Amino acid sequence: MDGAALVLLACALTPPLTWLLTLRLLRGRAPLRGRALVAALCTAGVFAVATWGLHSWANPYDPDRVRLSGTLVSDLDQ
Repeated sequence: MDGAALVLLACALTPPLTWLLTLRLLRGRAPLRGRALVAALCTAGVFAVATWGLHSWANPYDPDRVRLSGTLVSDLDQ
């Protein structure tokens, strides 16, 4: 497996593992409905951060490819 496949695998597995870990850590401390809500919020946050990180990794910032308007130049514009 190369590095890109490992990054994609990690981003795919992180949210479900967050869900399971949150439910496991909160076991017996609240009713199931409350634990599911907390697990959903934690999973949504981890999913957002993982998506942002994956996007940043796949599309690194390159100041030479920013137009004067501030918008990024597309590869299709060349």
